[in-house]
Amino acid sequence: QSWLLIHQPATIHTFDVHDDVLLLHTAAGLLRSTDYGLSWENLGNIPAFSLLKWSDGLWFAKENDGPLRCSADNGLSWQICSAGLSNDVYIQAAEKNGNTFLLVMAGYGLIRSGDLGASWHICTSGMKTDDWIPSFGSTQIYAVGNYLGMGQHFNADGSNIWQHPILSATGYAYTLGSNMVHYNGAYFVAGADRQLYRSTGDLEHWEAVGSPFPASTSQQLLATDGHLYRIQNGGGTGKLIYETTDAGASWTLNGTLSINTYPLVGLHDWLFYWDITQGLFRSGDGGVTWQSVGAGLGDFLNGPTLGVTNILTAAGDLLFVYSGYGIAASTNNGLTFTNINTNLISAQGYPMGTEQLASDGTHVAVLAQGGIYYSIGLSDQWVKINGNLPDLHSVKLAFHNNYLYA
Repeated sequence: QSWLLIHQPATIHTFDVHDDVLLLHTAAGLLRSTDYGLSWENLGNIPAFSLLKWSDGLWFAKENDGPLRCSADNGLSWQICSAGLSNDVYIQAAEKNGNTFLLVMAGYGLIRSGDLGASWHICTSGMKTDDWIPSFGSTQIYAVGNYLGMGQHFNADGSNIWQHPILSATGYAYTLGSNMVHYNGAYFVAGADRQLYRSTGDLEHWEAVGSPFPASTSQQLLATDGHLYRIQNGGGTGKLIYETTDAGASWTLNGTLSINTYPLVGLHDWLFYWDITQGLFRSGDGGVTWQSVGAGLGDFLNGPTLGVTNILTAAGDLLFVYSGYGIAASTNNGLTFTNINTNLISAQGYPMGTEQLASDGTHVAVLAQGGIYYSIGLSDQWVKINGNLPDLHSVKLAFHNNYLYA
């Protein structure tokens, strides 16, 4: 909450700190402080550094258009530790663990030395080589890319082959082949390589499960109470509903849906889908048989029942159907619905629908005409709550542990 100015040189190139040692490279040279910046000593007017980093008892310093140097005495002396490496490459990061160095170099990716920099080996087989930041775990080397998501790579055996289970063919970890679901204590996702992957909880380590999915298909995963489903689209066969009883090792075909159906929703033991030509349907046997439910639902949605893309979502014991025409909710697994947007009134004086709805089974939040509105349960009493949100374009709403996120 408060800051103390400890040095004000003309130019700071780079710096790093470890324990009570602070190294600061400036236009006047390399400065060192051992008392948290209260006093400084000049270690010499050495070339400008583009990198200054402490790791595992060693300081790394990369000269601009010069070699990588290392210091074991807090900057008093430096030795070249980049034998065989070009001086004109940019080193983005450096790490040390025992006798092993890891560097990230522009144009090379991740490179490794097992002899304190005497020789180097490129170790990015199978990795995308842009902007990797390495770090050491107890038995593994992690490299996280320039994006959030499941981009963790791990190398457990010291080899040059990196495992990257959730990457696309072009190496981008954020290209997934499906949504991610939680089922029976594990997470599941389909990679863009059409392979199902499973993580037992840490979201860092993944294992391939079962055989790859057919080419030219897309997958939706759906986890309900005690069931894991996969909805396969494409391949000229409509939408196929598969169920697994062995955590994805094998799948059984339960049924087929037309292309007019929209992504399935699960509520307890029920599956639901909306067909733009026939309305709302539900299944109590995993998609083997279906029945039409929600009779007269269009009357609640302030618009036509059919020909409209209505969105389904479920939370707790509630099933919601909504669109730009209105919002309806069911407490009896889709048999009947209640209109809950009668009092969600626009500036023009008519009930609004929504393009986004979230619920935790007790509270409901919607995005309607540029505002976020909140209601407790199905009371149809709405309060606008987006006071200090600067931009409501492309908003997604989600509840978690009694908080609402936008």
